Amino acid sequence: MNFELLKSQYENLLVFKLMNKIPNKDCTNLRKLIRFLKEFYMKCPPEQIDNDFTVIMSDYDFSKNGLDKNKFFDTRKIDLCSTIKFPCVIQIYKNGNIGIWNEQTIDLSQVDLNESISYELKDNEYIWIDNDKNLVEASALNTRSYFSSPTYWDLDVALNNYYLNNAKKSVCSKVANSWTNSKRIRWKNAPESNLRDSLWEYLRATLRGVSEIKREQNVNSENPIDIKVIWNFNFARALIEIKWLGVSVNEDETRKTSDYTNQRAVDGANQLCDYIDASKEENNELHFKGYLVVFDGRRRSVRNLTENQISLADANYYLNKEIVNIPEKFKDYKCSINRFFIEPGIEKRNFSS
Repeated sequence: MNFELLKSQYENLLVFKLMNKIPNKDCTNLRKLIRFLKEFYMKCPPEQIDNDFTVIMSDYDFSKNGLDKNKFFDTRKIDLCSTIKFPCVIQIYKNGNIGIWNEQTIDLSQVDLNESISYELKDNEYIWIDNDKNLVEASALNTRSYFSSPTYWDLDVALNNYYLNNAKKSVCSKVANSWTNSKRIRWKNAPESNLRDSLWEYLRATLRGVSEIKREQNVNSENPIDIKVIWNFNFARALIEIKWLGVSVNEDETRKTSDYTNQRAVDGANQLCDYIDASKEENNELHFKGYLVVFDGRRRSVRNLTENQISLADANYYLNKEIVNIPEKFKDYKCSINRFFIEPGIEKRNFSS
């Protein structure tokens, strides 16, 4: 699918819908605004904006409406994404320069917007033609903004679908083959490569607008990131760190090789923050988001290899036990945790493992 062509068609459709509301049907400024938003969101993914964002095309002095005096910038000489702090108001002047109000908001309904075109990103998106507010309908591309390409939201959807359709009941053969048997109580030794490859293959087949999805990518001198997603014509990058929890045993099931608990996931969160730091240091123009994917195969009462019975309640004990003690830095970086609780293959109350 040609996403650039599809985006162009979406743009033309939006312009057509708003055309009759624009004086003399002159859509020049509307197209300038759309071009600005497309270029801005290419460098600053809208999924990472958690406060109001407003863009106004006007030479009006908005300091009369309670905003502090703005800072003027020549857009040719600054990196806009690193300059602004949300919530933010951007004013685009006729000469092409912009004014920025960082960490401020404006109520457009209380402003004289005559002969201007404006944009708001709140819970939804709006285009204002003068003082007329118009809802921008969501696109069908799994994006937060009508004016951005599929990136993080599309990945969020793909990860959720992967869990529901491939991992939850171990439908994927690579996940199924990572267990000692179909009861799914103990992992085989070192299942991480199987789990990583399972997710990697799924993302390669489902993500849209992606130029490359890499495995085992070196980020720092110590450890490689499990999966790295690079989107076409976009500054967005996703770093995916995979951890598994539960008990693993050797090939003949005579010896426990690992017993990973909540702390293993916390370690993964810390690793991911380090990867982001290293990636930003290497290229601070790109935007990196971290995803911690946890294959949760924890079962209660699997303490040693002599036990051959486990109840359904024990097998599902961790079903709703979310990962705790996640570092604040992980939250500050707006990283995502995707915990995939892998259901046991149990139907009766007790069974032989």
